[in-house]
Amino acid sequence: MYTSMIYYVVTEEHNYTIEMFLDTWGLSLDSRFEVVPYSIFTNATNFPAGTYVLSDLERLTRSEIDRTTQIWEHLTHTGLRVLNHPVRTLRRYELLRTLFQLGENCFNVYRLSEVREPRRFPVLLRPVAEHYIFGGLHRSQDEIDKATRHALRKGRSLEDVLMIEFCDTSDSVGTFRTYSAFVVAGTVIPRCLYFSRKWKLKQPDLLDEEMVREEWEYVALNPHQEWLARIFRLANVDYGKIDYSLLDGKPQIWEINTNPILLLPPERYKPVQLPAQQLFADRVTRAFEELDVPSSRGAGFTVVIPAGWSRAG
Repeated sequence: MYTSMIYYVVTEEHNYTIEMFLDTWGLSLDSRFEVVPYSIFTNATNFPAGTYVLSDLERLTRSEIDRTTQIWEHLTHTGLRVLNHPVRTLRRYELLRTLFQLGENCFNVYRLSEVREPRRFPVLLRPVAEHYIFGGLHRSQDEIDKATRHALRKGRSLEDVLMIEFCDTSDSVGTFRTYSAFVVAGTVIPRCLYFSRKWKLKQPDLLDEEMVREEWEYVALNPHQEWLARIFRLANVDYGKIDYSLLDGKPQIWEINTNPILLLPPERYKPVQLPAQQLFADRVTRAFEELDVPSSRGAGFTVVIPAGWSRAG
């Protein structure tokens, strides 16, 4: 028989990433998705047959990672498909350090706890597990020291703050391009292309006819597909979104997010943007539909919690 249910496992306070999609563009998938908080998933002993997507790995505690790994091993041993390994999937620090060492990225990354002075300035600071940046660019060791003292006063561990060398990918007129693409079980799907005069952006703030055309070509033609597939394999990411830019034609990767927003509601886009958004929505919907895998387990089965295992810590 084929299982048709997809269980999207996520931290409860960040379930909007998938819920927003299922309520709008992905409405046809709504009956086939169940959004499961980690607080329930890691305490469960009965897991129905289906496909499991482990998202938001960056935000898990050590005990949640340990328990989720046990569940992953049991589900996959039973023949079910589980996207993203709780341990083998690279987090932001490990990914960026690996990419620099391999020569994929031209910029390095450090934990604040491991180095006092970077190889070059400026640098930016960001949490190891969240998706925002502390302030702007830091252009001297004095500025880093001041930011470090501020982080310590706020109770942050220096182990959990990353210092990343700034990489300027703006073109000859000062325009920054940020490319984004998804992977769903090996299928690479271009998401969008943002334009801005600012290096730090969450949404595009430039849009003209030529930019609309350039984004459409990126989404429609998937020009970086082979390279993206290789990077996702390197990072052991089965589901997630990569953000990157081009420097002299060579990709520079900013991050891979395992719990990305798929799409904003349609009314949040300008009419000229909708064709590219619809194309992505159609492709990612089809990729989710293709997650069905043969299973002989039927309605469900029980995961045995090992004796002595504790969620403490």
